[in-house]
Amino acid sequence: MSNLYLHRCRQELARRGSKNIQGQNNLIVSNQVDLTNVEFNVFGENNTIIIHPGVQFTKSSFNIYGNNHRIIIGENCQFNGPSNFWAEDEHCMISIGPESSFEGVHLSATEPGSNLVIGKNCMFSYDIDVRTGDSHSLISRQTNARYNYASDISFGDCVWVASHCIFTKGARLPSYSAVASGSLVNKKFEESHVIIAGRPATVVRKGVDWKRERIYTNTNASTPVLLQEQPVIAQEKRVSK
Repeated sequence: MSNLYLHRCRQELARRGSKNIQGQNNLIVSNQVDLTNVEFNVFGENNTIIIHPGVQFTKSSFNIYGNNHRIIIGENCQFNGPSNFWAEDEHCMISIGPESSFEGVHLSATEPGSNLVIGKNCMFSYDIDVRTGDSHSLISRQTNARYNYASDISFGDCVWVASHCIFTKGARLPSYSAVASGSLVNKKFEESHVIIAGRPATVVRKGVDWKRERIYTNTNASTPVLLQEQPVIAQEKRVSK
């Protein structure tokens, strides 16, 4: 066996990333994606991970425990910082639309049938935690019944999430909204083009849009934007294209 052949084998294994897969009918589909810095831990059956072309990973892990889970990453998404995907129990789904970017997130779908959906062209900063469930049970002492079941979480298209945010079960973010740094989002919001802030989060401004690029002058006036009153949202890292 030639040294050139061994070298090519090592390159291919590195490109595919680290895999610890146990169970039957588990499928990882990726095309034109470098998985060098990706770790896969899959324990169960009939689980599917689909990574579409153009996705870039810096350091990420996929962790699946249970059966019939799906994780889908859309085209040209960028994970520029440590990011973790978790699916537990059964029939959970994590879906991310194309052209979204992440500086460092923990995305977790737990309990049967839970869905975590992120739309297209979203921008997530770092230290962001999104969980459809609490992982453990809270029990009423009066009825002995559990009351903290998991609930789906969804983000529309073009949602900007600043750093240090937490999203708990049942959170819903409409399209073209922005979430201020340090917010705790624990409910549904319906109105688009808003800024959401606080712990717990509320709508603090309406009728807004946002762009990835910095704008230093107002296109509708001669006054520099930086001299006008601006909402306090943490500045994101510049995402390379």
